Amino acid sequence: MGGLRAEVNALRSMVARGEAQLDKAEYSKSAAALQCQELLLGKAAAESRLVEAAAEAERLRQDLADSRRREREAASEAERWRQQTYGCSMSSQPFGHTSGAATDDFGGSCASEIASEIIEYGAHARRR
Repeated sequence: MGGLRAEVNALRSMVARGEAQLDKAEYSKSAAALQCQELLLGKAAAESRLVEAAAEAERLRQDLADSRRREREAASEAERWRQQTYGCSMSSQPFGHTSGAATDDFGGSCASEIASEIIEYGAHARRR
């Protein structure tokens, strides 16, 4: 009878260890599921931030394109204004080019006459 009792105790011990391992496995499974859920939420948040960043980059590209377009329009408008006001064009002259400066309809240099007005007009055009 003592051998049977020892065998039953050994079986009880094995069952208890098995239950403890099962509890541990269930806990690990729950922890893994929770961690997986947290990772999925983090992934969704990261994807959302990525979409927002892409939209911001596109907005900035569009702002840059708009700014460049406005600068070109302002330069064209300034050129038209110079032609109307002084009868000369600076469009063929590089900025800061002094030899062979643009001439008015009477053969005189118009660069010195309009330098300050160009600066003033450019500042006015950029404020718009």
